[in-house]
Amino acid sequence: MSFINHLVNLGFDFAYGLATSTSTIKSHEETIKKLYSAEPLSIEEFEELYDMRQYNMGSRQSDKKILKGVYVLTNTTKDKSYVGKGDRVFQKVFRHINGHGNSEVFSDLSNGDEFEIIVYTLSRSSFDDLDELFKEAVGVFGSYF
Repeated sequence: MSFINHLVNLGFDFAYGLATSTSTIKSHEETIKKLYSAEPLSIEEFEELYDMRQYNMGSRQSDKKILKGVYVLTNTTKDKSYVGKGDRVFQKVFRHINGHGNSEVFSDLSNGDEFEIIVYTLSRSSFDDLDELFKEAVGVFGSYF
């Protein structure tokens, strides 16, 4: 591909990414508000947000939202919660609900138990340290076992 064609393709990618991004964000505005205000999300709402991409023009790859923080997966059927932390909370939660995290959480999810997800971002908390935020969340929500 010639340099000119590459630049033209970048322009199309950028224009498409902006149009998609703006319309997608507007269509999920209420769910995004829930996410950033630490309100519970259903698995379906989380997956919709996970499927939204923020386009990284530098690498020409679709990036997941990068949120550093703590997440709580609450099994509302059994009234118990799993608390996790990470630099990429969206990716961590996605891995859990797709069988690459806590096996008990995935087993319960596969058996039809209802779950809610709450995300606490470090930047929107009163904590300066992720480990301290995590300890607080475990103290509030307990552990899954």
